[in-house]
Amino acid sequence: MIRKTMSTALTQLLRECVTCFPLPVGVTRLSTPPNTPPPSGECGASDIDPSTTEQRSLSKLMDRMQSICCDDLGLKPVHPITGAGTLTPPHLAMSPVTYMAIQDTSSFTVGIFLLKKDKTIPLHDHPGMTGLVRVLYGTLNVTSFNHCGTPLGSGLSPGHIVDPDLIPKEGGDSVIPVIKNADCSLTSESPVCVLTPNDANFHQISAVSGPAAFLDILAPPYDDIVRCCNYYHQLPPADIGGSPEQEQNGGTAWLQTIPQPSEFWCYQEPYVGPSLP
Repeated sequence: MIRKTMSTALTQLLRECVTCFPLPVGVTRLSTPPNTPPPSGECGASDIDPSTTEQRSLSKLMDRMQSICCDDLGLKPVHPITGAGTLTPPHLAMSPVTYMAIQDTSSFTVGIFLLKKDKTIPLHDHPGMTGLVRVLYGTLNVTSFNHCGTPLGSGLSPGHIVDPDLIPKEGGDSVIPVIKNADCSLTSESPVCVLTPNDANFHQISAVSGPAAFLDILAPPYDDIVRCCNYYHQLPPADIGGSPEQEQNGGTAWLQTIPQPSEFWCYQEPYVGPSLP
């Protein structure tokens, strides 16, 4: 397939990514930009105060990402009934979620996720990573949680979290305390949603009312060694000796690691949009 000519908007976005995430090969963690505020607005840390060089770079990247639309990516929204769009109906039928990689480097990845109607990317995490989400079409519902004091990978022990007798026997050593954020709904009119190593790092994304697609930037990328993708199940309050009121927005909730849900898998399609710089 012959690609369209290079997209100026996409070229500028990728250049901003290089400026914002200039990590050398071998770096295993991207720290949260200093003084990055907790999630606010519709979803994620959307109100970035550009008072430092890092924050100014992130703010510029968010502005550039906010201006990206389907045309800039050669993306045609999927028709909710016929399935006509960027991907052909046979491909759409193969998996609930499809991913198209635009650029993959040792410092960051840029790609497009396409979700079928009522399909979900299950509750998962991005250890030590920063991420940005820009909805291109459709509506997404996002459920997210913040780290609760102790980041992943710090030797967290269940005995230091809660009475060991209250932890479920299976997988009890993978129970993690988190703070629940208010659920949010995102459309193409919503501001870019930001997750950091501590804020909104655990999240679940669902397409509602029809197919949906979003542009996704992660820095640094998953590496299957240090930054592996983990899936989670939210434990009922009774399982850890709590009450339903304790897990309301802003309250402590408990997540338990689980295998990748059998109903979820992601099919990868080649990027067919404008040429890359």
